[in-house]
Amino acid sequence: MDLEPLWRVLVAAALSIPVGLDRELRGKSAGLRTHVVVAVASAALGYLSVLTATSQGEDATRIASQVVTGIGFMGAGVIFAAQGRVHGLTTAAALWSAMATGLCVGMGATGLALALVAVTMLFLGPANWVADIMVSRWGMRERQLLIVADNLATIETARELVVRAGGSLRSFSIEQLGSGVAAQLLVRCRDAAATRIDSQIQALPGIRLTSTGQVEDNND
Repeated sequence: MDLEPLWRVLVAAALSIPVGLDRELRGKSAGLRTHVVVAVASAALGYLSVLTATSQGEDATRIASQVVTGIGFMGAGVIFAAQGRVHGLTTAAALWSAMATGLCVGMGATGLALALVAVTMLFLGPANWVADIMVSRWGMRERQLLIVADNLATIETARELVVRAGGSLRSFSIEQLGSGVAAQLLVRCRDAAATRIDSQIQALPGIRLTSTGQVEDNND
């Protein structure tokens, strides 16, 4: 009995576990099982491409190229837009990586598959951690700012203050709240600017309440 097909599928499954587990632990829509299934299916189809080319003299990339095209539909399924933001891009890319890992193993390029997994995990883990530190110090983050004030004029003053303090206003909505006015602002700014904006708004006369919350980055 030829165990080569089983060995290739099992190797593809093992190599897809680190990336799939990372997505699972982060609570993403495509987790461990999805990544493993994509990888083993791609490995099987990759090996089938090799067998077909060997026995019939056909192009070994014929089936594999269709796998590359097909994974795009699955990747698109985990990407969605909400509240003006795109979510799921990193998970879609991770699925693409799982497909590529499976194809590499299925077509006999196990070393390339190992390199692909190593680099993918590097940028999902340590490199992402370094990037978070850099962004927290120098990058721009989106924050949801809630302001409750006595009147509309105070809200307008606060909005102008946000812009002057270095914030980029992404969205702005107001509504009546009892005898006062409530406003929700989506602001993009650096951490230092956010602290300055919060303190200056609280010092405005007529401000009843302010609340600032960082918008979670769900692109992954």
